[in-house]
Amino acid sequence: SDHLYIIAKSFYFGKEDGIVHMEQLSFIVGSHYLITIQETDTDYFKDVKKRLYDGKTRIRSFGTDYLCYALLDTLVDSYIINLELVGLGGVDNAIRDAKVVEDLYHYKTELSYIRKNVRPFKEVTTRFINCDSPLVNQNTYTYLHDLDDLVVQAQEAIEIYYSMVSDQINLYQTN
Repeated sequence: SDHLYIIAKSFYFGKEDGIVHMEQLSFIVGSHYLITIQETDTDYFKDVKKRLYDGKTRIRSFGTDYLCYALLDTLVDSYIINLELVGLGGVDNAIRDAKVVEDLYHYKTELSYIRKNVRPFKEVTTRFINCDSPLVNQNTYTYLHDLDDLVVQAQEAIEIYYSMVSDQINLYQTN
């Protein structure tokens, strides 16, 4: 009752090795503190840090619940950016490549991995919205609903790219 504990996943598509790298992040929200724990030293939140150092932003005047929202929002934004890298850089190139089937199956596997790890984030946002905790200010709920919509958008993008790959595999096998 004195804190909220949130677990989320972050991922990025390695351009060098062509695989998806996943990392777990934990957030502990208290009335006057926010602790984040991550597996690597990757700076996922540099934009939020910049807003924190800029003295006249909403992030400074709202509480730790809003700061947690801002970090989670940045995380989901990175989902969409990285999905575009996987989709545009990977799927489209695989269609034009000589070893088409191998590449398409590779991207289908990577998208399945992303889908498996991003899907639970919808539950995280739903629980955050419905937690009814005194730690979450009423004003923050509006932003949490926006975050929930962004998660749905990320999930839809995953499904679109997954369908694109599946369609291309089917087309290749038909030919």
